[in-house]
Amino acid sequence: MQSVAVGWQVYDITKRPLDLGLIGLAQFLPGIVLFLPAGHAADRFDRRNLLTICYLGFALASGLLLATAWLQGRSVHAIYAIVVFLGIVRTFNWPVSRALLPQLIAAEHFPNAVAWNSMRCNGLHVANSSQAPATATGAS
Repeated sequence: MQSVAVGWQVYDITKRPLDLGLIGLAQFLPGIVLFLPAGHAADRFDRRNLLTICYLGFALASGLLLATAWLQGRSVHAIYAIVVFLGIVRTFNWPVSRALLPQLIAAEHFPNAVAWNSMRCNGLHVANSSQAPATATGAS
């Protein structure tokens, strides 16, 4: 949702579709560049501390985006910088949160927990997909 809002804000400021592509690039390029160091950090350092730092980074980026929108700046350079920072945080958050999961659940319960989580995710995808045509046509 935040990605859509940022793209909308940037397009509202610049009125250029190219800037939407640049926002996408700014979000996902850090993941391509930093995926190996992020995985290494997840294996080497305390995952709880890294996850805490990532969540603080998410909060900081959200606060900065709020401040940027609130001040109604007409420059997108600050938004690009915040989005790159958000991409870096997201890049480190993904492997750290996945590597932490086996430490939270006992080994004998892990396969069952993964199955329940997968069933929950797939059920939500089906439920959301079934509501998409009604939402698109305006029916409720």
